[in-house]
Amino acid sequence: MSDPQDQAINAALDHWIEAELRIAIPAMQACISATGLTRARPDFNETMTPVRGSVVASPITDSADRPDYFYHWARDSAIVIGALNDADARGWVEVGADVFVDFVRFSLRLTELTGVDVVARHELGKTDMPALQMYLRGPEEMMTLVGDRVTGEARFNPDGTLDLLKWSSPQFDGPALRALTLMRILARMPDLDKTAGGDAMRLLTHDLGVIFRHRDEPCFDLWEERFGHHYHTRVVTLSALVRGAELMRRQGRGQDHADEAANFAQAAAELIPLADHHWTGQGSQKGVAHIGYYAASIRSHAHVSKVPAPTRDLDAAVILAVCNAGLQAGRHSAIDPRVHATLHRLELLFEHAFPVNTRIAPKGPLLGRFEGDGYYGGGIMLMTTLAAAQVSYAAALRIAHGADLPCDADNIPFLTRILGASDGLSEGILLPTGRIERRPLALAFFNHGDQILGGLQRLMPQGGRLPEQLDRVTGAPRSVRDLAWSHAAFITAAAARARVLDALKEKP
Repeated sequence: MSDPQDQAINAALDHWIEAELRIAIPAMQACISATGLTRARPDFNETMTPVRGSVVASPITDSADRPDYFYHWARDSAIVIGALNDADARGWVEVGADVFVDFVRFSLRLTELTGVDVVARHELGKTDMPALQMYLRGPEEMMTLVGDRVTGEARFNPDGTLDLLKWSSPQFDGPALRALTLMRILARMPDLDKTAGGDAMRLLTHDLGVIFRHRDEPCFDLWEERFGHHYHTRVVTLSALVRGAELMRRQGRGQDHADEAANFAQAAAELIPLADHHWTGQGSQKGVAHIGYYAASIRSHAHVSKVPAPTRDLDAAVILAVCNAGLQAGRHSAIDPRVHATLHRLELLFEHAFPVNTRIAPKGPLLGRFEGDGYYGGGIMLMTTLAAAQVSYAAALRIAHGADLPCDADNIPFLTRILGASDGLSEGILLPTGRIERRPLALAFFNHGDQILGGLQRLMPQGGRLPEQLDRVTGAPRSVRDLAWSHAAFITAAAARARVLDALKEKP
């Protein structure tokens, strides 16, 4: 944005974003309350028709299509409804309160399910294929699904019933993300709880209580492959408890709320050093300087993935954590030098691991998940790539609004990369200072986000429905070809970019 050539590039990107939003928003909306869709699972004698308030991860109904994402994931649904809230707030779409109320009421009904009822009604899963019997939950496992254990379920059937197939549960990032989404919606639509008959606060209180009680228990990660303690779960839980404590203090409805506020704040304070513990630190490997990073998991073991843990630890799930948590400052926020160091390591990894990056995105590499990922080819993941752009925009916004950026050994390599030079950078200072002024610093982060989106634009110049992955060599769509999370990630990144543009226009 500093010269006519940059302005021309951004103008072209602006047009592409506008065109893609016209595709992404209705594509995502088609996954919400998709009552007109039905997907059969003949192998398990199931036919699924969503009910109002549910969010299918993908609307694809062909039973031959793989992977099968015709489920309501707690995590995905919270991200999708959050993106819808962003789109509504920006005026990109008009959403009635009933959409949010339906989601609240559906989610609340899920918390009341029990596996005990499934067993009592003899509704366990069935298959006519003996080889598939191992994938069905037995009565012993179903009997454990009560109370908080149900809220920790990763996914549900979109008809509002428990998933009868074995899956990686519990996962406690789902209720944390749902609580964060609810608090953001309530902040913008304070009458929503009244419209929902009090159900919004009931659901929020329930989710905050669950993550408070299970805040440091091991669980499965967001990729549903490793059991242990995960950066993503810890950081989104931290953010939800911080905001939950603030909400309870503001409401001030007696001693119970005061006690909850104090408990949530104390729990959040205890989570900060636990999240800090994921930092690998500086060092050297075979005489070469080693840039530290936040490890995605600690004290964990692989449940599905065969990729060794040390290779798995550098994982873009960390960037998703920062993006989804939305902390405003300090550690684990978009202006944390250690987050920049982690993003730098990931960009260096995928710059070389994905041949397509050399061709279309040398300055803002498109990200995968982790080194050695083999899931449907282990290519560019739309949600991690867009999270990297969103974190860059979030840093730009914080800086534009007056936040100071710590400069130290952790983030100097990344800052050098996005600024194009190391002049004015030294350990122990706060930016802006000296040769680096506030607006150019904010623009450097903004342009880095634009370079990432520009890479996607070059791969998909005409736009289109967004898949889960793009091939690491050709850039062609891989895995599920129409993913609600990918559309949601695009919308939230575009909204974050728009907020930076608003801030930069306000402050010349």
